[in-house]
Amino acid sequence: MTQKYTIHLEEKSLTQGKRIFGLDLLRGGALLMVLFSHLLLFSPVKNIVTEQLVPLFGFLGVEIWFVLGGFLMGNKIYTLTVLQQFSRIEAIQYFRHRCLRILPSYFLVLLLALAVAMWLQYPTDHLWRYFFLMQNFVNPMPLFFSESWAVMVSFFASLILIFGMFFIMNRFSFKNKSKVFLRATLSMIAISLFAKFGFYLINGSITLSQWDSNLKAVVLYRFDAFFIGVFCSWIYFNRSGLWLKFRHLSLFSGFILMGILFVGVGYFRWLIDSHPFFWIVFYLPLTSLSIAFFLPFLAAIEIPKLNNIVAFISKISYAAYLVHFSIILQLTRHFFDPESLTATGFCLFSTAYLILTLSLGFVIYHFFEKPILLPKLKS
Repeated sequence: MTQKYTIHLEEKSLTQGKRIFGLDLLRGGALLMVLFSHLLLFSPVKNIVTEQLVPLFGFLGVEIWFVLGGFLMGNKIYTLTVLQQFSRIEAIQYFRHRCLRILPSYFLVLLLALAVAMWLQYPTDHLWRYFFLMQNFVNPMPLFFSESWAVMVSFFASLILIFGMFFIMNRFSFKNKSKVFLRATLSMIAISLFAKFGFYLINGSITLSQWDSNLKAVVLYRFDAFFIGVFCSWIYFNRSGLWLKFRHLSLFSGFILMGILFVGVGYFRWLIDSHPFFWIVFYLPLTSLSIAFFLPFLAAIEIPKLNNIVAFISKISYAAYLVHFSIILQLTRHFFDPESLTATGFCLFSTAYLILTLSLGFVIYHFFEKPILLPKLKS
């Protein structure tokens, strides 16, 4: 039983392996937000709404992935370390499974992106860093295969969660492992905040572009997004009554906080040039917190008629995310100029882009990811 639970994918439910519609919806929605953020760049309709939605959709889509990934993986690690005995073999097995979930598709698309970049004569600077998973660990992300920055954040946060919790729980004897799990999780969030504070002390005022490349997309400063999701998994286990009772209030709080961050910041002029401390240290964690507020409500909803569609998009979301920009968008832009399209042409272009991205994502998921993972699931 322990071994079977250990090798569950994070795509599975929190209990008994059943998929959760609301969380699938969140993951699938995050993918569509990222896809539409790039499509809106070429929209023939230019106004303040589209200009605001382009960066917001792409930003929120990836941030959702971090928090949701931390919540689902935290749920499993909590079960293994607190409710069960997490052995060294199980830690290695789970990490190997995590690697098989992330890295084969990553390296496959990396090679495809490299082939596309060489064909189109795009720059491929610092290529070696991609093969050693170091493209954005402490340095700003190069332009090549830019969507891979989020993969590295999730991968290294997973590594810290698995082996950090294994070391703590097995190296020391604790009567209340649940409190230890909580303290370790909050410590990782605090360490990430201190890292951002150190960034602020070193750099002071920065531009929004520098914030985006030197802070938001650098692994070292982003562990808090993942571990805020892990913290939610602790609440789910230890405060389950409050989790369910206040899910609507939590949802409302998420909308309010998100509104303050994405509307109020502009209204109150809390801009990065005048409030660099807020942007560098607190803006990203508050964004993660606003997303976390949605989890109790989404984990409880079910819409049976949409289950299959939402589950399908959720399953292929990782593969589709990997190919959506450096493969699909770069190739389509090579053959078509989307910026010169009419409204009708843009709709046709958008439809073709979405179909190609989801189709290639399905091909990679069904014929590459599943054959690699299924033998492990059956073992």
